[in-house]
Amino acid sequence: MAVTKPLPLSSTSHPCESGEKLSELGGLQEHFWLAEHTGSHLAILVAEVEGSTTVNDWRDSLASLQVKYPALAARLRKHPGERPYLESFPEVVMDFEVFSYEVHPDLDSILSDRIVPSFEFGDGGLARIALYHGPTRSIVVIAAHHAASDGRTLVMMMRDLVAGASGNDIGLPLRALPPLTELLGMPSPEPYTNLLTLEETALRSEPERPAVKVTHHKLGADEFSVLLSRCKAESTTVQGALVAAFILAGRELSEFWRSRPVVCLSPIDYRSLLGVEGSAGVPIGVHPTVSTPEETKKGIRFWDLARATKSDMLKSQTKEGAIAGVEYAARFVLREGNPYDVRTVDPEHLLDHDLMVSNYGNYGHDMQFGSLMVRALYPAVTFPMKETQSISLLTLDGVLHITHSSRTRLTGLWDHARELLIAASTETVSK
Repeated sequence: MAVTKPLPLSSTSHPCESGEKLSELGGLQEHFWLAEHTGSHLAILVAEVEGSTTVNDWRDSLASLQVKYPALAARLRKHPGERPYLESFPEVVMDFEVFSYEVHPDLDSILSDRIVPSFEFGDGGLARIALYHGPTRSIVVIAAHHAASDGRTLVMMMRDLVAGASGNDIGLPLRALPPLTELLGMPSPEPYTNLLTLEETALRSEPERPAVKVTHHKLGADEFSVLLSRCKAESTTVQGALVAAFILAGRELSEFWRSRPVVCLSPIDYRSLLGVEGSAGVPIGVHPTVSTPEETKKGIRFWDLARATKSDMLKSQTKEGAIAGVEYAARFVLREGNPYDVRTVDPEHLLDHDLMVSNYGNYGHDMQFGSLMVRALYPAVTFPMKETQSISLLTLDGVLHITHSSRTRLTGLWDHARELLIAASTETVSK
């Protein structure tokens, strides 16, 4: 099909000599890049740190962090007609803001404020750090462009940042991950089926959306221990139980959810599958769980839904499932999209969802570095869709740390989900 020559995108506002091309973005990453300008896909991580430090301790650690992680000395580039890619950018000056811990806002305000500013094209830096510093306590926030870093990468960065601030060596530099297609032995992505035309690049569509609000919550160690034991007894996972709890809680709260299928996305981490544990980047896919109104009307049992969720998710955790996920993600970006026009970000609405439940894993008691101890970790992400309820979770010291981020809040979602989790965990086991 003949196409008009595309107009160059304004995606290089920080000119410098071209660096090394580190990795072409995969389909999901390209979607994140495309969406960031009009509807941010930001990922953030907030840590509460106990122990004595100076601001210079954190500055020195940040310098080491930028040496170790490729994405912290890189930018995203996009040339007309070609797919975006990660490029080394040694000249980048990473945002590092320092505030007083004594006058810091409440944690929900920090989460809500720090998740807002977009990285746009990602051509001027792919992460930023805010430090609320006190003599013996600090709050640290890492925000990152989701096309370059996933949630587990942020946890790795935070661990190293705190370790470095305590005076520990954070280890050797990491290599940039190759594309998932290469890791899975798949062919390289096909060229765009259609290129942007001169007329299309002139289009602008940036609909007004409510601001993202984030609230943090906890499930205490005793309650979480009971939940974990019950999940094992019921032959399911904590993720399966959490998805079940939030779907059923949402149905109790929302007539809209009761009247139609509810789509919940769960990120799938491919590191273990691909043998790249400890790697930074975005080696992830997403798995959809679809719950129909008929299930609720028939009174589906909590643990039946949790088991069904686990069983279905196992399909995405195989090589075949990962390949299918990469092929599906490639459909998001068959055509060259216009980052100024939200209508091109997901034209087939392939990623529309009501709920996302992102579980960043269990970090046990492994968050003490010298005299510094990470007391709490709260991950959060946001999405362009204003109706989506995004739940992010991380277990530390036996406590489940939860954030709920949304543009249009389903009020009481965590409270209802927590009640369901506790009731299901303590009910009599059926014979």
